[in-house]
Amino acid sequence: MGQFDPTLNQTWDVVQKVFTYVNNTFDDNYIHFGGDEVTYDCWDQRPSIKDYMVANNIPDYEGLTVDYRLKQKQQFRDKISATKKVIYWANEDIDLPVMDEDVIHWWGDQANQDRLSGRKSEVILSNYDLVYLDTGFNNMYGVNYGVYKNWRVMYGFNPIIPNTNVIGGTTCMWNEIGTKYTFDQKVLQKASVLSERLWNTNININTDLNNIATRLNAQAERLRARGYKVWPVTVEICEKDMSVCF
Repeated sequence: MGQFDPTLNQTWDVVQKVFTYVNNTFDDNYIHFGGDEVTYDCWDQRPSIKDYMVANNIPDYEGLTVDYRLKQKQQFRDKISATKKVIYWANEDIDLPVMDEDVIHWWGDQANQDRLSGRKSEVILSNYDLVYLDTGFNNMYGVNYGVYKNWRVMYGFNPIIPNTNVIGGTTCMWNEIGTKYTFDQKVLQKASVLSERLWNTNININTDLNNIATRLNAQAERLRARGYKVWPVTVEICEKDMSVCF
C-alpha cells in the first residue's frame, strides 16, 4: 500500500470518483479528507514526482503534500460541493496548513492539545493516548500496539481546550484485529465512557469513582439485555455493591 502519485491525471479521476461517491452517500455538512501518515518513501521512488517538484518550486515532500491538499480541495469545491466543510487529521507531528474554514480532527495526545488553543477552526478530538480502542492488543503481525486504556483511564480524557471551538469527539476502533468476534468487548463499554465524558465535563474520576462505576455498570447491563457481550466493569461481588471496590 502507498500514496497516490499526484502528478498523474488518473489520480485526480480516482479522487473525484471517490469523493463523489462519499458525497452522494452521506448527506451531511462535513466530509473527511483524512490526510495523515503519508509515507514519503513511495514518492521518493518516482522520478516523475521529483521532476514535478522541481518544475513547481516545491522544496520537499511536505510541500508536495500541501500542494496535493490544495488541489484536492479545489477539485472538490469546483466539481462536487462548494459548501461542505472539510475535515483533516492532525497531531503534534503534523504542521501542515489548515484554513480557518476547515475542521481539525486531532489524534495527538492530551499533553499537546493546547496547540489547538486560539485556532479558528472547529475541532474534533480523538486523542490516541486516551480514547483509541485498538491499543494494547496484538496487531496483524502478532505484535502489541500501544498501551491498553481501561475505563478509568478514559474518564481522564478532558475535552475542554481554552479558546478552542471543540464541536465533539470520537473514539477510534481501528481494524487491525477488529472483527465481529471482538467488537462488543472492545468498543461498547469504553464508547459509553467517552459519550458520558463528552456530555458531562464536570465528571471527576478521583472524587466520584463509586457513582461512575455504578452508572457504567448499569449501562453495561442495559446493553447485555439487548444481546451485546459487553466487557465487565468489575468483578461480580462489586457489581452488587460498588463500595466494596470503589
